Parts: sequence; structure tokens; C-alpha cells
Amino acid sequence: DGQSGLADALLALATQPGYTNDCVFVQQRVHRVDLEARCFVLNGEVVSTLFTRFARIDNAGYVRDYEKAHSESEAMEDWFFNDQAAWSDAMRQVEALTRRWHHWMLAQSAEPAVSVRIDYMLERAAPGKADVWTGEVGEQGYSMGGIDPVLVFDAVLDTISDEVRQRPPPPSRRGAGSGGGSTAWQQQQQQQPMAPAPATGGGRWSGGPPADREPQQIVADDAWDSSEGDSRRAASQAA
Repeated sequence: DGQSGLADALLALATQPGYTNDCVFVQQRVHRVDLEARCFVLNGEVVSTLFTRFARIDNAGYVRDYEKAHSESEAMEDWFFNDQAAWSDAMRQVEALTRRWHHWMLAQSAEPAVSVRIDYMLERAAPGKADVWTGEVGEQGYSMGGIDPVLVFDAVLDTISDEVRQRPPPPSRRGAGSGGGSTAWQQQQQQQPMAPAPATGGGRWSGGPPADREPQQIVADDAWDSSEGDSRRAASQAA
């Protein structure tokens, strides 16, 4: 529609009832998106990428049928016409844009952003050529489907203090019920005196379970990783 069409659209947007914003952001139009690259960036480096797409757009203009590739090669073969040259061009642009975004964030804050997810929209523009567009930049508060959360939070904790960085890991990550040593929580509980159970039912006790009751299994926080979260959500949706 050109400039006149854009002007008409902005006028309709800004003059609609209840509209109170004082500015409108306009970006260059992305004509087609073949897939999306969700890049997980730690300390300025891409450490993992999840490739996704929506298979169709319905009659109302909404994206439908979310899909994700199991590997980079699968994404290239199925969604990028198996064009290795165009894929390499797209990955070079992703790396260059990521460096630019990292440098921009360094200019905005004296403390570097440890963890960022940057979503890029990829299009195979022609044989051997790709166009890449920035879709979203999210600092830390993003969905971690596609990366091990331990990598992210280890990087975050490493920036807190030298003491946290130098602290050795516990003997076992999941000591409860695994026979692989005790967790820090269990060691702390063993050092505390056991309090008597409440006189009436329904209460909770502190210091440890009474001798006549089986201890509850302690599930480590890191047991809820991205793969388990995806499988449980999928099972819930199927039900």
C-alpha cells in the first residue's frame, strides 16, 4: 500500500476511541517468515537455539499450529528448503545482530545483562540468500523451553559474588530417594533437633518427621527442567 496506506493505518489506530498512547513505533515490514530462531544468550554468546514456527495463519490473521524442530539440520531441511548457503547466511546475520544487541545493552547499563533471549525471524529470500529480523529481546524473564535452566541460573549466580562462584557443588543433586548422598537441605535438617508432632491431626511439624511416619520425598528444584515441563504440559493438554 506504500506510504499512503501506512498513513491511513496510523491515523485509524491513533484516533480510535479510548486510545491514549502518545507515540507509535513503526518498523520495516517483514513480508514472510519461514521460521523463528530463539537464541539463548549468556554473557553475550549464543549458547543454545530453539527453532520454531507457526504452520499457518487463519482467516482472522492469527498464527496457528505451533511447531518446533528437534535439531538445526531438521529446521534447515524442512523449513528452509534445505538451502545450506542460505542457512549459513542466516546464521552469520544472527551472530552479527546478537553482538550488536549485546553492545547496545552494555551502553544502557553499567552492569552487563547476563541472560537474554533474542528471537529472530528468518526468511529464505532467494537461493543462497536469507533475511533476518529481530523479533524480540527479553532479559532473563523469558520462557526457557529449549535450554537447560541450570546453565542460565549458574551463569546468573556466578555474577553475585566470588564466594558463590567458588562454592563446590553438592555431592548429589538429587539425594532424596536416589541413594546418592544427602542434599544440603537434608544435612541442615539432620543438625536440627526434632520437634514433637502436633497433638492434633492436620498440622505440620518442623525439624523432621516423627519416627512413626514415613518422611516425605524431597524433590530438588532442578527436577523441573524444560523437557519435563514440556512433557507434563503436553500430557495436560492431551487430557
